[in-house]
Amino acid sequence: MKENIFDVFLIDDEKDFCQMLEMFLTSKGLSCKSFTDPVEALEAVVPKKIGCVITDYKMPFMNGDELTKKIKKIDSLLPVIFVTGKGSVPMAVKSIKAGGITIFEKPFSNEKLYSAVMECLSVNELERENRDRLADMLNNIEKLTPQEKNILKLLALGLSNKEIGLRLDISYRTVEVHRSHIMAKLQAKSLTDLVRISDKI
Repeated sequence: MKENIFDVFLIDDEKDFCQMLEMFLTSKGLSCKSFTDPVEALEAVVPKKIGCVITDYKMPFMNGDELTKKIKKIDSLLPVIFVTGKGSVPMAVKSIKAGGITIFEKPFSNEKLYSAVMECLSVNELERENRDRLADMLNNIEKLTPQEKNILKLLALGLSNKEIGLRLDISYRTVEVHRSHIMAKLQAKSLTDLVRISDKI
């Protein structure tokens, strides 16, 4: 993780709880910043940075669902972990629907929470890498010829090189060459990348 980036945002109206959790996560080598005011926390969240949010589900003036929606407007990839003193299955379901990753009921194991945080950070970093790569591919779309764009769309439909060749009345080896050029021009790493970009044409 990069220096001077708050990897973990702690949001809970109980100041002692925030300080305790911040001390624990800091001892694990994570950068943290705690808030008792969700509005103040939202102002501090920096878009496009690797991290996650740990927030109390029930807080004065703003519940976890509302906070998660606002966070996603700022940075749609920031994972959210809910903590609550009164957990329930309906609450857990609602929190996941709101965009949360998981929910912990107080008191909980700090080590289990730490494991969840590390998983969130890893997933967040990978998602951001994928989003950045998608942006790079979008910038390279215009490098494709009309024929290559047609082939890209057919590849995204799951057609084989032979099937594409039959549709376009060209040999499958020609399709292979075009496919290689498409991958190189877009700097794509896999067919999954091509599928993600195909609907942008």
